[in-house]
Amino acid sequence: AAPRRTLSWFLESESFRARVESAALVTRSTGELLMRLPISPGFGDIALHGSAEPYAGEVPFDRFFDLARSERISLVLETTLPDVLRLDLPFTLYRYKPWSQPFCS
Repeated sequence: AAPRRTLSWFLESESFRARVESAALVTRSTGELLMRLPISPGFGDIALHGSAEPYAGEVPFDRFFDLARSERISLVLETTLPDVLRLDLPFTLYRYKPWSQPFCS
């Protein structure tokens, strides 16, 4: 069976909740559009969240995945905040490491 090709995201920021007008993933080097993210207002401290299953970006998933894995993507937000109308957030890779051994002192 082919691997699942999905993408999910969330932006934690109480200040940006209900203030994001558009969100997109772009390449850091050229600003090429990779995927527009739907605006789904969050809850609590979550300003933006969502998922794409299946993946439906502007470029093939393998290229998108390679760019993401090598941290060559930015999240670009346009907001209604007067001091931050446009924000470019470089993507950083987070590797989840499940709890495997208790630590006791």
